[in-house]
Amino acid sequence: MTINVQIPTIMTSISQISISGVTVTDADNIPECALDYCPILFPVTDRLITNMTFQAQSLGPGSTRNMEIEYPLNYRLCYAPVGSGSFGSNNAGVVATLKLITEAILLNEPLTGAVLMRLDNAATGTVTDPAGQIQYHGAEFTLRLTEYPQ
Repeated sequence: MTINVQIPTIMTSISQISISGVTVTDADNIPECALDYCPILFPVTDRLITNMTFQAQSLGPGSTRNMEIEYPLNYRLCYAPVGSGSFGSNNAGVVATLKLITEAILLNEPLTGAVLMRLDNAATGTVTDPAGQIQYHGAEFTLRLTEYPQ
């Protein structure tokens, strides 16, 4: 049995979502500095996938078993550099942008390749740009995906 997961397809689907005022990238197009692209949403590449699980959903020989694969994809939002504007207005902007992202990903058309999806561990606060050098007001969250490859 070959187990095919749709991670690249799902990441491409996410990067093609249109979110008003937000730059969305996939792992291949993350700029080193987010300054010119804020607000920007991108995969956290140093821990993109953590805690992937595989579980048989039926009995029988391995090549005929139905499988369930669950994994998280971790994303980061850089909203505005720390020190630009007030904390209150930037924090409100982060929350509003996170709401737009959540609606775009979870409430619109299903992502190609995904079967079940939920948002986990959303947290706002200080985050760094892709190069890890500039601090931003932002958020990190996990999309927990479940696939049933045959």
